[in-house]
Amino acid sequence: VVRGDLERPETFRDALRDCHWVYHVGANASFGNAADYETVNHQATVRLLELLQSSPVLERFIFTSTIGAIDRHPSDHGQEPLTAASPPFPSSAYGRSKLQAEDAIRRSSLPFTIVRPSWVYGEDMRRDSHVAVFLRAVADRKMFTRVYFLGRFSVIHVRDLVRALVEIPSSPATAQMIYFADDGQPRSVGEIFHLGYQFSGRETRIWRIPGFLIRLLVKAGPSLPFMARCLISDLLVCRNDLFSTLGLKTEV
Repeated sequence: VVRGDLERPETFRDALRDCHWVYHVGANASFGNAADYETVNHQATVRLLELLQSSPVLERFIFTSTIGAIDRHPSDHGQEPLTAASPPFPSSAYGRSKLQAEDAIRRSSLPFTIVRPSWVYGEDMRRDSHVAVFLRAVADRKMFTRVYFLGRFSVIHVRDLVRALVEIPSSPATAQMIYFADDGQPRSVGEIFHLGYQFSGRETRIWRIPGFLIRLLVKAGPSLPFMARCLISDLLVCRNDLFSTLGLKTEV
């Protein structure tokens, strides 16, 4: 495992030189628009690719991107799951930086596989990751956690994601391919809130949004912020072709 400064990847050039498989999992992963994503997420990836161009042994460069590199066009209401062929419309600077990194990888001459995880959860997940933020809001009994929002999100447990990543280099079919990764069971925000209250032992009534109001919100969708649209539509549901390609099943 190489730990270093992504703004200066040349400092671990020697550690990369003899690697047959390079997993690039480092990034500024804080979701939003405020951080310097360009330097850490995009330019560092470009520099890593440059360093690996002269590698005599590299067999695969595996890049963990994000479902946020794609998102949806304002007119797309999420009737179909995202696939590798879906056009990208990232709604955040974070997502745009990861998409730029993807583009650099695809333009390179290196053998690669790009994986776009959906929302990853599990032990020790970052406190600012999406599922953790929702569950912390439940713990704080925020009022919006008592609304059963119907918009669904693809999720994947970290152990399943790692199992898939480990198998990629030994699968020729995954070379030069892009995949989403999820567990095949999208969860609604309302369901996450409900489960959070169950796990906390504090049952709380969660109110369902009337159908007519949902229809009005969907109609107004293009004018709403992307994350607000996600609460009412299945915009971040993806199709998991990675596990079927690898012959794996999710365990969690």
